[in-house]
Amino acid sequence: MVILNNILIVELERMINSLEWIIQTQSLSQDQVTHFCGQVSYSVTTFGQIVQCRLKNRMTIINIVKLITKLYTILDEFTRQMIKNKTPIRDEFEKLASISGSQLQQPCYGFVTYTMTLELDDEEETVKKKKKKTDKKDPKKKKSVLKDTLVPKLVYQMEQYERSLLELGKQQDKRLLETFKMSAVRDFRFNLDSIPDEQRTLQTSQQENQAEEEVPEDEEQVDEEENE
Repeated sequence: MVILNNILIVELERMINSLEWIIQTQSLSQDQVTHFCGQVSYSVTTFGQIVQCRLKNRMTIINIVKLITKLYTILDEFTRQMIKNKTPIRDEFEKLASISGSQLQQPCYGFVTYTMTLELDDEEETVKKKKKKTDKKDPKKKKSVLKDTLVPKLVYQMEQYERSLLELGKQQDKRLLETFKMSAVRDFRFNLDSIPDEQRTLQTSQQENQAEEEVPEDEEQVDEEENE
């Protein structure tokens, strides 16, 4: 099983690194955008299936979370490039946006919940063992890389991608978030200190030009849902 996990992670890393190299180094033509949408859609579908598995190995979970975070970074960067270049939205991109909501985002939140539950259970078990050994009432808790750093980064990047899709949809009068559960990200509370300052600054600056614009219809719907 460990060998199988290692082989799986290596192949997934290879797939994500290839997409990352393309989006960071290539200027995509219209035809290349269409082809790239196909490649990313395959990755989205693949990870959408993986996050529905009940993984037990902690290192495998950590690696999967890191790779999904990279995938969302690629999706966000791709969408930002579409906005910057005013690239017309083709059917292939609409399909990518659709499946990234229905086949990845929704299962991914379930995976995050499952992961956090495992972490909390593990922490409780560790605390109990320490109490027995030391007879201390309040043993210090070790910081969890997964719970305190990696999962917050993943949820943060998911939200950034959704914001970019919202902006692109508004720019080209398209509804790109119909398959997204927009209120899901609000169900998670995490420490923003775990997000690197430069990343937060970059993402914030990308959104500043939206500050005084009219609130998009999709966001109004989100606010209505939250008020309910």
